[in-house]
Amino acid sequence: MLTHNKISPKKGKNVFCLEKKSRLFASILDKFHYILKVTSKKSKFQKDLPIKRILLSNWASLGDVFLAASVIPVLKQAFPDCSIGFLVSPSMKVVLEENSAISWIHELEMWTAKKYNSLWDRILKYFIHLKERNKLALEIKTIQYDCAIELYPFFPNAISLFWKSGIPIRIGFITSGSSYLLTHPIDWTKSEYLPSCYIELLKQLGITDYSQLSPFLPEKKELVLPLQYVIFHVSSSVRLKEMPSLFWRELAVLCQGLNHTILFTGKGLRENQFIEEIIKDLPYCKNMCDFLSWKELVTAVKQAKAVISVDSVVAHIAAACRLPLIIIYLMNPVIDIWRPEYSDAFVFVKEEIKKSPYCTIKDNMMFFKVLQPDKVYDKLKDFLKLTIKI
Repeated sequence: MLTHNKISPKKGKNVFCLEKKSRLFASILDKFHYILKVTSKKSKFQKDLPIKRILLSNWASLGDVFLAASVIPVLKQAFPDCSIGFLVSPSMKVVLEENSAISWIHELEMWTAKKYNSLWDRILKYFIHLKERNKLALEIKTIQYDCAIELYPFFPNAISLFWKSGIPIRIGFITSGSSYLLTHPIDWTKSEYLPSCYIELLKQLGITDYSQLSPFLPEKKELVLPLQYVIFHVSSSVRLKEMPSLFWRELAVLCQGLNHTILFTGKGLRENQFIEEIIKDLPYCKNMCDFLSWKELVTAVKQAKAVISVDSVVAHIAAACRLPLIIIYLMNPVIDIWRPEYSDAFVFVKEEIKKSPYCTIKDNMMFFKVLQPDKVYDKLKDFLKLTIKI
């Protein structure tokens, strides 16, 4: 049975609007949304509403969408006959396309992801986004969803779109703005790997069994790959997350004695050039940038002996497969929710991040001011359980 959460969103409100501009914008929107809430009769909460159609939303990066899809098996177990829709950015839908549990994929670009030449350009593109959003609201409204769950705890989110689409049950965290438009506003109560944090949202639907909580991994695709290899994923769409090419080259040279091929994964011209700079004249290294589809990338990760990655979707795929995994974090103030928790996962974290309230110190991590390649190599060697004779 559904119960209306009557707690006003105060504690922890908008804590994941991490930039000053986003906090200001979320604060302005909150005032507007509060007026909408108290003056409108639209989408009032309906007790004991049967759940036949559920809309999920996470329009951030590939890694975010990959983790967000973890809730789908739980929902299908709790509501076997329900149909599920998913709202994502157009370039991220590849993560969901082979998931047969999803009936509809809705696309809308996150307006903060656009590039702006000036403040006026930003304002203009925001209004263009609103026009696209209104069109999508009509599309969503025709499906008549009973429930919507916002799975992205950061700013911006799609909560106002849920409200505009007339979805009667709207569940989400209060951490990223628009929480006055939720029927079930949930405070941020724990900092764990993100899929575990979704449990608080699922509880609002009366769900008690979370054993099926896991990301969707498509079936393996036949690939011609080396017998033994380690994956290095060295790039990110956010360049501040990347280590310099010299670091990766020195690490690759150290790995020569491991008798494993090193596959470098990535996408796009910039990342391809970055990898070529790293692996020049290293015959045991192979550049797989732009050679792998999403399904092939997942297959390649599944079959790897270990993965070393910056903060990226490749790290989360490796975590879903419980592979030996090393992640390097250079900039992530909310590291707790992105850090996988299992025995063969280890993270190197830049010293400055230690100050964050969302960086819990644990045994599977090491802080650094300047990360030396030999530290990463030693951990990789431990994972592979090899003794290298020099």
